[in-house]
Amino acid sequence: MNRQLTRPALRNAALISLIAFLPSAIVVWVANQRGPLDDGWWYLDVGHALATGMGYQYPQGAWPGKPTAWRPPLWAFIESIFFRFLPLQNALSNIHVAGLAMHGVTILGTVLLVWMLSGSRRAMICAGLIVSLWPSAITAIIGGDSEPCAGAIIAAGTALVVSGGRRFWYGTLVLSLLPMVRSNFLILPFWIAFLWFVLRFRSPGLTLEVSQRTSGLLLAGMLFYIPMSAWVVRNYVTTGIFPLVASEQGAAIYGDWNAVTTTPGPAFGDWIYPEWLPGESSRIEKARTMPEVEMDRIYRRKGLQFLENHWRRIPVVMVAHVVRAILPQKSASPGRLNWKYRIPDWLFRIGIYATAIFLIIRKPPSSVSWYGLILSAGALSVMTTVLLFHGEQRFLYPLTVLLVVFVCSRFTTDASGEMPGHRRQAERW
Repeated sequence: MNRQLTRPALRNAALISLIAFLPSAIVVWVANQRGPLDDGWWYLDVGHALATGMGYQYPQGAWPGKPTAWRPPLWAFIESIFFRFLPLQNALSNIHVAGLAMHGVTILGTVLLVWMLSGSRRAMICAGLIVSLWPSAITAIIGGDSEPCAGAIIAAGTALVVSGGRRFWYGTLVLSLLPMVRSNFLILPFWIAFLWFVLRFRSPGLTLEVSQRTSGLLLAGMLFYIPMSAWVVRNYVTTGIFPLVASEQGAAIYGDWNAVTTTPGPAFGDWIYPEWLPGESSRIEKARTMPEVEMDRIYRRKGLQFLENHWRRIPVVMVAHVVRAILPQKSASPGRLNWKYRIPDWLFRIGIYATAIFLIIRKPPSSVSWYGLILSAGALSVMTTVLLFHGEQRFLYPLTVLLVVFVCSRFTTDASGEMPGHRRQAERW
């Protein structure tokens, strides 16, 4: 049974989160002159364009002065708020402050979830520090990437949903912003619905803590797609293409499914920029003769055509995607290839995954909660993404945040779900 969020509990969670947040803030402050990297430059430029009234465009890209739909807009929009209202002289300081703000929300949501699941102050501190100092989170903040934003949404939204009552609907609205950062989470409600119906009708022996009726679940699913629907309408108005979630999807498909990434070699099971493929021209050259959405359409067609013509390779390449997800990630570090950052991130990640698997095998959950449904559906969403695309650590980060909650809550509790000696403390909070 989840604990209620009382004011004393919120105050204690806020204090623990602040203490856990300080080390990561110090690390980012020391590295303030580094970054952004790759995608971070894209978000910085678009965020600055929004802040200066130029609209959602990429001034330094191949199509300057024209609206873009390359990526979902939320992280660039949040950065634009910091550019507008926190006009620091160093642009890197603005994006680092924005990233740290999202990181702080991630820590707070994680700590609150651990409190509701375990009632253990020790588990709260443990989870807060792990999330705070997670190497991929730190490097994403330094690099200006969108992972801190995705982590904040899934941690805060899940905490609100788990707390129940009216907060359930607030949490649904918060979670609806997740595809506006990572569009692969558009399938999250489908996996939640699938798991809920399977558990509800095929496992009557399980204790379900899901109190919402089917009509309530349908309403929550509809609410989940409101922000993305508005974004799709905007893209239709600016491009005439419907439905269009992101014009990078063609590059994502073609960059994963081509002759280079599906053939044994250094890039096997990886993703590469389509313009690096043999015979492909650069985006700058394509921009002279076609708009952004036309390039997306061409890339999409080439990727799907390759899949159709080489469908026998799909199972082996999917296995390669999973292997790459398990191995150290080249994109988890400043400079992208620095093992000093990759190896710590990999050790952290493997440690969390291995501990979670051990705990599940040792004592499988005896009941189903909203936290369990979101965690399981998130895992299935990430697994789908990895199989169809590739094992990028950036796809894994939101799931990792929820796994930290699971590990800290279960590892520090006894069979009753509370730490010995903490029952009175939990009641007092």
